[in-house]
Amino acid sequence: MMKKMIPIALTIFIHPKSFSAGEDLWVWAQRRFEQGPLNGLWEFPGGKVQENERPVDAAKREWAEEVGEPKDLKLLPFDLFRFDYTDRSLLFYCFVVKGIELPESKGAWYKVTRNWKENDGKYWPLANHQLLDNLLVYYKRPLA
Repeated sequence: MMKKMIPIALTIFIHPKSFSAGEDLWVWAQRRFEQGPLNGLWEFPGGKVQENERPVDAAKREWAEEVGEPKDLKLLPFDLFRFDYTDRSLLFYCFVVKGIELPESKGAWYKVTRNWKENDGKYWPLANHQLLDNLLVYYKRPLA
């Protein structure tokens, strides 16, 4: 039996201080509160891409639904990857927005250190682990 493939669009917001020399990588995330295995975990704003919707439009729509109306968001394509659960596969379309401030009432800034998995891996869905590692490599913070 073939697994159902679910397209997901998400946006990673990178704090302006992340671009200062010697500074850690800071990303904005939201804590999920709902029934199920993802309850209490941190995630990036995002969700399912609807039929006939472009992933970039889905990312903007999800941002508007979860955080607020987008204000001239310039979404930069960052990553495209697949993650397999036992019952389904997720195809992630990941976009980055650099250097903007965000409301801490809707989420929080999270410091991604090179050993983030050892300290905080249990607080992120397994599907996001590859993405966080890819962010560190791309922004030249060596992995532990």
